[in-house]
Parts: sequence; structure tokens; C-alpha cells
Amino acid sequence: MNEKNHSSLSSHFAACFFEAATTNALLRFASVLALTVGMASCVPAKNYDEARTAAETEFSAHGKTRSRLEAAHQRIQTLEQTLAERERALETGESSVAAAKLETIVVGKDREAAVQLVEQLRSELARTGNHLVAYSNEKRNLAQALLFAEERVRAIEAAEKNLTALVATARDLTTMLGADMKDSGIEVGAKDGQIVLSVFAGKLFADGSDSLVVEAAPVLGAVSKVSGEHGSVRVILRAPEGASLGEARIARLHGALKDRGVPEARLVLPSRPVREAKSSEEPTTAPVAIGPVPSKEASPEGEATDPVAAKPAMPAEVPAKPTDDPRQRYEIAFAI
Repeated sequence: MNEKNHSSLSSHFAACFFEAATTNALLRFASVLALTVGMASCVPAKNYDEARTAAETEFSAHGKTRSRLEAAHQRIQTLEQTLAERERALETGESSVAAAKLETIVVGKDREAAVQLVEQLRSELARTGNHLVAYSNEKRNLAQALLFAEERVRAIEAAEKNLTALVATARDLTTMLGADMKDSGIEVGAKDGQIVLSVFAGKLFADGSDSLVVEAAPVLGAVSKVSGEHGSVRVILRAPEGASLGEARIARLHGALKDRGVPEARLVLPSRPVREAKSSEEPTTAPVAIGPVPSKEASPEGEATDPVAAKPAMPAEVPAKPTDDPRQRYEIAFAI
């Protein structure tokens, strides 16, 4: 709107200026012409020529002024167009600046929203990481518990299987030995997860010897047959505590069962206790009796004699040989 007003005012000003200049030039030319015509009759030819030359000069100057006015008018139009273009460019620039400013504001808002979203995602990721760690620990604990449970189940299954085998061993052993085995000094029981066959020493060995008696044959045969029918069962031999012939008799039982087909790898002998030997550097001295020193008496030959040494030495006590009790029990245990 301002551009249109400014353009119209400029055009009106130029038109008015051109009209005034033209009017003044025409009036001056008319006056000169009138003066020339009026004076033609009364002035000489020389003055007429001078007046005519002045009029032509004035008319020429008027033409030049008109040309200058037209050029000025064109210059004004050009400047008005340039000004209008610059105003339009300025308005366009202001619009672009406003758009850029608006875009900057929008980008800033988007950036703030993106930052908030990133922070929220970070917090969610951290919480998810904590949950994953907790789930991982719980999974590891559950896996360990599962392994323990599986091991326990396997142990229970193995124990059940072993128990079944031991129960079958006890049943077969009882069947083979007969119903009157208790009256003959033979007992079948359970101890420490093992089936134990307890037999009197007199039922297996001769008195005071490691030789087997005839009555031991049924017992050894039953043990050998049960061991052959149950291949996972081990046979453990035990002697009673304090038996003088315990090791020899256990060795005899071991050989007799081996001869009857029991594999040696499944025969278990009792372990011998380890006796600590005294160091060779330790001096072995006899105990010395503390008492009054005996006086020395002269012998008929004039030699001093010790009354203690003169007495005859007492015979050393011989430890009594332990006797074997036929009521002692030897054990033949069956274990997995």
C-alpha cells in the first residue's frame, strides 16, 4: 500500500513539474513571438533577426529541458521500480527470517522433546538392565537348584536301585541258607546301608586254627551264589575285634570265596591299622628303680658283692596266649 502511494505521488509530482515547465516555456515563447510580431513593423531587420534567434534559442533550450525532464521522469520510474523491488525483497526477507525463526523454535522444541525421550529411554534401559541382572541371578540360582535337585534325584534313584539290589540280595541269601539258620548261629541283618551275614567262628573255623570246617561250605556256597547273581554287589569280610587268628582266618575266607567264583575285585578285606614305629634316635633305656644304695659286703675271697645281684633272677612273665571264642562272630557284608 505504501509502495503504491509513493509511486502515485511521484508520478503526480513529475506531471505537475512538466506541465509547469511547459507552460512557462510556452508563455515565454508567446511573449517573445508577440514582441517580435509587434516590433516587426517598427523595428529594423537586424533587431528582428536577433529576436528570432533568441526565440529559437529559447525553443531549443525548452526542448533540451523537456528531454531532461523526460529523462528525469524515466529515472524516477526506474528508482521507483528498484525501490519497490527492494521493499518486496525486504518483505520476503522478513518472511524468510520469521519462517527461519519459527523453524528454529520448532527445532528447539523437537530437540528438547528428543532429549527428554533419550533420558526416558536411558532410565528405562537402566531399569531393564537391573531387571536382566536380577533375572540372570535368579536363573543361575534356579539352574543350581535344578542341578542339585537332579543330583538328588539321581542319588535317590541310585539309592533306591541299590536298596532294591540289597533287598534282593538279603532275600536270596535268606532263601539259600534256610529257615533254621538262626538256630545254627547264622544271622542276616542290615547295618550302615549294608546287608550283614554274621556267623559264629565255630561255624566256619576249627578251634584254634584258621582251617575251614565242613559246616562252612553251605555258608560260603550261598555267599558265592548270591554274589554271582548280583554283579553290582561287593563282598566285605570283617573279623571280630581282638581275635588272635582274625587276619589269617579272613585271608582263608578270601581264598575260599575266590576259589568258589567270587571275583577278587569285588572282595574287600579289612584295612590293617597303621602302627607308628619309634624313632631309631630315641634311646631305649630300662626303667631305673630309685631307692637306697645297697652296701657292698666282702666275700670270703675278699671281693665285694652286691646283695641284689647275688639273688637269683626271677623268671620273666610270659603273656598268656588268647584263646579263640567259638561264639565270636565273623561278618560277611554285602554293599553296593
